Amino acid sequence: MGIGEDVTEINKKIFEDIDYLDIDGNLIFDIQKEIEIFEDEIEFTRNKIYEYRFVTPYLPLNEKNFSKYLKREYTLEQAITNNILEVLKGLGIWLEKENKIYVSTDLQITSRDLKNVNMIAFIGTFYTNIKFPDYFSLGKRKSLGYGTFVKVEK
Repeated sequence: MGIGEDVTEINKKIFEDIDYLDIDGNLIFDIQKEIEIFEDEIEFTRNKIYEYRFVTPYLPLNEKNFSKYLKREYTLEQAITNNILEVLKGLGIWLEKENKIYVSTDLQITSRDLKNVNMIAFIGTFYTNIKFPDYFSLGKRKSLGYGTFVKVEK
């Protein structure tokens, strides 16, 4: 997923230029390519709560907040709220002081091995008053596809 007009053009160029894949020295020429470009918004809502489901494990904790999490001084709700604020800031979206982000979770603990390091991860759902497009990501290792979520349709 990319965000912004420049990303759309970059993705189109990369998409057009790929003729084969090289996976561990194995060349694959018979590839099917498909690109989907759509517009969606991230927006704050006062009166609506959205439910999202992580489709890849969510990695919210670094060394510092991991120890706080174990002592129950830091919650997954705080982690997701901080991740949302980080995303909004990175996109140049600023909330007014009176606009509070609401987050609740229904997450189960799991783990992932990243570069021979066992990392605590979570799967499940979370709820917030921020509207996101499907396949957005939060947390650590977003660029590797971790923390990707979709909206749960009711």
